[in-house]
Amino acid sequence: MFLHDPYYLINHNANRSCRSTVTAGSLYLAGFAQAGALHAALLLVTSSAEGYIFHITTKSGIWAFNGGMLQKIQGSLSLISLIKICDVSKGTITKEDIEEIVRQVNVPASCQDGECLVWICGAVNLLTENGLVTLTSVENLVDEFSTFCAVNRSYTTSSKYPNVKTSSYCA
Repeated sequence: MFLHDPYYLINHNANRSCRSTVTAGSLYLAGFAQAGALHAALLLVTSSAEGYIFHITTKSGIWAFNGGMLQKIQGSLSLISLIKICDVSKGTITKEDIEEIVRQVNVPASCQDGECLVWICGAVNLLTENGLVTLTSVENLVDEFSTFCAVNRSYTTSSKYPNVKTSSYCA
């Protein structure tokens, strides 16, 4: 449902809106390559080298919220994609603002692949309800994220900066 044929996308989608750096103070939807399913997180960028990550992680088969820790951008082996969902020009967002809101999102009880993206959808919806993000369609954002990440698997190396673009579904 969310992923498209990556060969078609590589040959027919030039990702013209892609950039090679991030904007400090802006909020991004981050895609991490893993052995199994893609991992999704929110990243409040502090510099081109790092930002604060907000996501759910699983240990011993149980999902748990994990937020406010610094995450490397430059030199990250697994961070392949960043989609800007809120630009700093819309107003300052702090890590405390984000954490206070996203902590309210229910963490799934199951430990199935893909639950992190479901949690991210809830987080982005709640950020929208609280006026931090302007989202036109969560379904389209998920499709955009999944498609963009699918063509960025070659960024799974510490020598490449993650592929960066601005969402078409968040103002």
